[in-house]
Amino acid sequence: MKQTPLSTSRLDREPRAAAPGFLKQILADSAQEWNLSPGAIIVLLSAPLWVALSGVLAAALGDKVYRWFTGEDRFAENLQVLLWLITFGMGLRVMSRLWQAGRHGIAFLYLCLNVGIFFIIGEEVSWGQRIFGWSTPVALKAINRQHETNIHNLEGMVSTFRWLYLLIGAYGTILPLLFWRLPQRRRYREAISTLVPHYALSPYFFAMFAWRIYLNFWKLPAANYFVVWKYSEVVELILAIGFFLFMSFQLRKNRQHG
Repeated sequence: MKQTPLSTSRLDREPRAAAPGFLKQILADSAQEWNLSPGAIIVLLSAPLWVALSGVLAAALGDKVYRWFTGEDRFAENLQVLLWLITFGMGLRVMSRLWQAGRHGIAFLYLCLNVGIFFIIGEEVSWGQRIFGWSTPVALKAINRQHETNIHNLEGMVSTFRWLYLLIGAYGTILPLLFWRLPQRRRYREAISTLVPHYALSPYFFAMFAWRIYLNFWKLPAANYFVVWKYSEVVELILAIGFFLFMSFQLRKNRQHG
């Protein structure tokens, strides 16, 4: 009996038909794990794009608007600090609950995370210098790019922080997708979900990952140096939102498990 080969059009249709089902499954799984509607998950996934576009729009509206959006102690930076402060408070709560549940090893890792968040808050506000108005020590001022009391602007430390942000971005981008695909994920589901951001948060970390690849390996354009350099504040805001949502997820999950 002569067999009729599958037509090319049929082969093309099958992957296309499978794709919507695959996306629906991702939305359904995420909605169940977050205890949110699929529509809310779509908002969650797309928020980094809208924040990134808001920075582009601010730049397009002119220098004054862009400086208001990305400048020191302006909108993006102040919102970052607020989000980090809330995240720090939630992190202490999560750490306490983990310790009470006897999960001391993971609680210690959250202690390290909270110390890191506290450090970020201190660095963002130059440890209160711009709030209280005290002057930078002479020795520190001489080696700080912004002449302020912080570490990330010290000569020799700028490059270190660039690579640190790259690693943070890679961690939140690659590991969630990696563990989501591994067959043994179910076995270690609880530990993984406590230490690795949910894959719905990958876009928040990918923004930093992609941005730091660009900054670390390519030279900034001389004509638009200021605009590109200050856009880092927008990307850091996206990252801050990602950590805020990560810690919110941990609290939500902790409440559900009693």
